Amino acid sequence: MSCGAGQILQRDASGSSWVCASQVVDTDTTYSAGDGLQLTGTTFSINSPTCTGTDKLQWTGSAFVCSADIDTQLSEAEVDAYVANNGYLTSYTETDGVIGNEVLDATADQGLARSGSGTAADPYTLGLRGDCAATQVLQYNGSIWQCSNAGTGDIIDGGNTTGATVIVGTNDAQNLEFETGGVSRMFIDTDGDVGAGGTNSNVNSRLYAEDSITTGTIPGTGTGYGPYTFDADNDADESAWTFDAPGASGLNASGARRWVHDTNDTPSSGVGPTSGQGGSPDGYVYTEASNPTAFNDVFTMTHDATIDAATSSWQVDFYWNQRGNANTAIVNVQTNEAGAGWVTRGTYGSGGPDVPSNGAQKWNFESLNLTGVISDASTQIRFEVVMPASGTMWNNDFGLDTITLVNLTGNAVYGDNVFEAYNANNTQDVDLLVLRSDVGDVGDVKFRVDSDGDVYSDGVNYIGAGADVAEKYKNHDGAKPGDVVAFVDSRTVAKTSEVAQSTLAGVVSTKAGVVLDSDVDGVPVGLVGRLPTNVSMAAGEIKLGDFLTSGPGGVAQKATRSGPVIGQAMEGATQDGQIDVFVHLGYWYEPVQLDLDSIFDPSQQATSVLNDQPETSNIDQSLQVISENGNTAGLASQIEGGFKTLYDQLSGITDRVAVLENWQQQSADAQAKPTADAADDTGQSPVILTSNELEQTFSLKDNKLEILAARLFVKDVTVGGQLLLTEDYAGQATIPAGDTSYDVTFNQPFASQPSVVASPRNFIDQGWRISEVSKNGFRIELQAPQETATDFSWQVTTTNEQ
Repeated sequence: MSCGAGQILQRDASGSSWVCASQVVDTDTTYSAGDGLQLTGTTFSINSPTCTGTDKLQWTGSAFVCSADIDTQLSEAEVDAYVANNGYLTSYTETDGVIGNEVLDATADQGLARSGSGTAADPYTLGLRGDCAATQVLQYNGSIWQCSNAGTGDIIDGGNTTGATVIVGTNDAQNLEFETGGVSRMFIDTDGDVGAGGTNSNVNSRLYAEDSITTGTIPGTGTGYGPYTFDADNDADESAWTFDAPGASGLNASGARRWVHDTNDTPSSGVGPTSGQGGSPDGYVYTEASNPTAFNDVFTMTHDATIDAATSSWQVDFYWNQRGNANTAIVNVQTNEAGAGWVTRGTYGSGGPDVPSNGAQKWNFESLNLTGVISDASTQIRFEVVMPASGTMWNNDFGLDTITLVNLTGNAVYGDNVFEAYNANNTQDVDLLVLRSDVGDVGDVKFRVDSDGDVYSDGVNYIGAGADVAEKYKNHDGAKPGDVVAFVDSRTVAKTSEVAQSTLAGVVSTKAGVVLDSDVDGVPVGLVGRLPTNVSMAAGEIKLGDFLTSGPGGVAQKATRSGPVIGQAMEGATQDGQIDVFVHLGYWYEPVQLDLDSIFDPSQQATSVLNDQPETSNIDQSLQVISENGNTAGLASQIEGGFKTLYDQLSGITDRVAVLENWQQQSADAQAKPTADAADDTGQSPVILTSNELEQTFSLKDNKLEILAARLFVKDVTVGGQLLLTEDYAGQATIPAGDTSYDVTFNQPFASQPSVVASPRNFIDQGWRISEVSKNGFRIELQAPQETATDFSWQVTTTNEQ
């Protein structure tokens, strides 16, 4: 082969052939030993003298020399002033960027101990000293950390025996604070005042709790029943009800009048539901109207569990289906309160048929609100399907589905609170909170609350919220604070609808001081105390002290005739509005007054009051009693009984008797000319009364005469207004639904057995009577219990015993 000028032959990299290559000139390289090194052959080594024993090589700045190996202990200042390679420390490892903090003092008596051999497998480690005895703690004595059994002022003192007191705190005049997340949670100052949730800002408070709460107690969803969807036959929904039909109880009783469960079309062609309210294959229940079902048959399904309508309001939601040309059956929703009898509260399907035969089924939704309608704690609910009186019977397959008994009241959901005490035990009469003081006795309990919610207090309870005592009642006509209300039943009130309504309950409270029966879903009715009350001028302007009674629309008005009153006006009013009223329910009697202008002849100084006397020239035959409005009315029987009662009550007052005797004597002296007509059948003389003598027996004011004395009149008396009788002579009685009698007891026994008359104020099924009449009272009896309350008015008369 030919190569270029100066090239040589050289084996290739694989060693398999020769190739042309440029020639490499081989040159010599000389290495010399610098300071501190020596070259022996081809090996460099440290140029130093031969050291012996424990000598070590030490750099002098220009050469390595033999030097004795001596341990050198550095002072803290020498370490702090450490400069790399100053002859003491030759190297260190920096880990966190801060020069010098990797040098640690591992002296045992400083609370730290070093362990490990310093090898890679067993490196040095530092930890707390481990030579303290059991239960000892590390405590700093001002210079070092040492093992200690803890003494006065110790941070934690557990003592040496079980049960010893553990002390956490300070031994100097400093506050103690506990924090989480950098926020103060508890603070104890040097006076021992404690603040939870923050610093005790009230210098007069020993215990102070603070928070910033935004959630209060809110109503929750009440516990009701359902929905009952009857998805499957014999499921829990069916078992919650009792199904009854003429001749058969339960569901699916073959060959009888019956209720049936189904999920698709009923057997009768083109009538009744085709599926449940939720669509196929949802189930439902219905009344099978095929043979042997007859006209006017009644099917019922009764909810087995009763509902509490005394404290909760209820609503019945359900769907009904009335498909078929001749489907005219109806469904009634009924209630039965405490076994008093079934009452229909709503009727549906009376406009049927709802959908014609073979038409697309329609489930009709209904929501029946029973608020204010029922009020008993044990109330039953049922559905009653009634077959028509005529038509095509088999068309009347009537369906029901998705029934829910809704509790509208609900249960309270309690929000956050500043302080709460909870005893996780259902034991009754266990104290949750007790407050004591040494007033009266050492450690005497002044206030406590127990696990039943009972509150006991020894002192006077000062209530700043309001000035009335109220009780909650259900209401369904939207009564607002200030409205006057009357009882509808024992648990329900409604705004008054008439003047002097006999069933007055009170005034809806604006801000009651005490609320009784607070769990009831209703309005607080003020029973006694100062209440803002809506008033009307329908009976005239109201003055301070006037007695007020009810008026239409839930307002109060001035009482102008005897009857029930709600209380007295605490301020006057000249127009409709709201004023403060001192509410105290009662019965106000209009005073019997005589209009002297109509009695006295202006030309005479005296007039006559007769005891059965015939007419004379100087004597009127009768006395006319005029009320304030001037209207007259004949009330002879009431006058007789009323004045005889006054006589019975005041006959023992001797001064009145003396006055009457004086009148009789003056009458005899005043007759200058006796006549044959001047005496009655008994020979008595007429009694002549002067106005001065009248004042001794009557209250005379503003030319009006109020009767105060005993019996004055025997013959005819005309009353121009109302005759006011005490509650022993007239009143009302109410026999509750389901009861058969009412006992009336007189406040004062009569001298003899009185006569009693009564009259019912509503229609009565079957008869009634008055029985057991005595000097002390009487009884009104019904022959049979009534479905609603029965009201009576009654009156008593007596005869004078000679």
